[in-house]
Amino acid sequence: MRFLVIHGPNLNMLEKRPQEIYGKKSLEEINNIIKDWCIKNNIQVDIIQSNYEGEIIDYLHKFQSYNGIIINPGAYTHYSYAIADAVELVTVPVIEVHLSDIKSREDFRRKSVIANHCYKQISGFGYQSYILALQAIIHKIEEVDSMSYYRTAELKKAMKEKDLDSMLITQPQNRQYITGFTGSSGYVLLTQQKDYFFTDFRYVEQAKEQIENFEIIKHGFQPLEEIFEYIKNADVNKIGFEEQFSTYHVYQRYKETFKGVELVPSGPLVEEIRKVKDKTEIEKMEKSIDIAVSAFEHILGFLKPGIKEIDVALELEFFMRKKGASGLAFDTIVASGHRSALPHGIASDKVLEQGDFVKMDFGCVFNGYCSDISRTVVLGKATDKQKKIYDTALKAQLAAIENIKSGVSGKKADDFARHIITEAGYGDKFGHGLGHGIGMVVHENPRVSPNSEDILKTGNVVTVEPGIYIPEYGGVRIEDMLVITEDGNKNLTKATKEFIEIT
Repeated sequence: MRFLVIHGPNLNMLEKRPQEIYGKKSLEEINNIIKDWCIKNNIQVDIIQSNYEGEIIDYLHKFQSYNGIIINPGAYTHYSYAIADAVELVTVPVIEVHLSDIKSREDFRRKSVIANHCYKQISGFGYQSYILALQAIIHKIEEVDSMSYYRTAELKKAMKEKDLDSMLITQPQNRQYITGFTGSSGYVLLTQQKDYFFTDFRYVEQAKEQIENFEIIKHGFQPLEEIFEYIKNADVNKIGFEEQFSTYHVYQRYKETFKGVELVPSGPLVEEIRKVKDKTEIEKMEKSIDIAVSAFEHILGFLKPGIKEIDVALELEFFMRKKGASGLAFDTIVASGHRSALPHGIASDKVLEQGDFVKMDFGCVFNGYCSDISRTVVLGKATDKQKKIYDTALKAQLAAIENIKSGVSGKKADDFARHIITEAGYGDKFGHGLGHGIGMVVHENPRVSPNSEDILKTGNVVTVEPGIYIPEYGGVRIEDMLVITEDGNKNLTKATKEFIEIT
């Protein structure tokens, strides 16, 4: 593990500051204590001190080189929104520390504009604040690592139920879910005795940094042949493979290479485990949808007659990337006027006009997890017909949200909304399911639709997105993301659903 410790302004002058507040140790002594502790715990640490805001931000931008960051922002704590914004972009744990107890000091020192973007804030323990922060970050990282161990254990239980000695995983999101590896090439081989991760020379070092509890093996230009040697040594009789992600050609290669081993389609074993999100996953999805919500709030000031749908889509993407998104969750839908009747109307060169419905469906990927939001607005004053369509879609969505909880089937959840739309006379204008599961990919199980037999469980994250689409006129969709709980759900989408007329 490798950590970065950042000391902010004036901490290089500790020996000249009040000892009753900051303690008797100089910054050099504190740094030596940190280094000694890290050496004893087999941890690499980089320590910097800066009196300049921009330099601190530059160091924060290098977060991908570290497993965690500890920052004492000094006086910047109380007013540097620039540092706060930089911390918000960091995807490894960040802990804000202070030598003194800031909550017992002057009023202005009690406020931190940075703490809300950090994993923890630790203050009042003198130089020990740094050691406590190191311990807390290690605990957080080990907690995440234990998730990988738990997921592997759950998958092995499912394998045993299917009488599988081993399983080969190649689908990118399944591979990442089980190992934590974010690279684009790799094979996961699970056996009942030992687990292996195979990758080529480009990703070996990355795999060593990201993966715990797997033997990491660099393969050459014949990876399947090399994997087969390990399969033979593990005394495997049956190996599961992801048939839903394997072409006929790939299946034939498996068959030719894994001689004497029975190939068994595994079905969606990993996907079934992925359906229930853990706390860490939900936190990532909350951040992902928060970015999308911010983009929606931003785009309201951008929309006007005369611009193209594609301009709106590009502005949404640019904004989300500036906020820390690694990419789009799917091709952005911006459909205006008569095109808003297209459920999946990808942004086009059509120009937005006064009186148009503007339907937007978009999302981003943050730290490997997707968001998905739909909102519809009107350019100018809305007609009574537009208001009725929007009001019906909103009532349908709110009814579904009110009734969705653990134990409800996907079909029943869909019925809550579909009944209201049908009663309003638009039943044949709602031609898709109410929603879908979402996580590492934007469409995953469970399904929420008229023919879904899935039963919603605590920890599922699903979308609720009723729509009404009238050909040659226009359409409305309103979409939120919900976490299913025992007694209901938690709505992750904190964007207004008021009927918006942009005038």
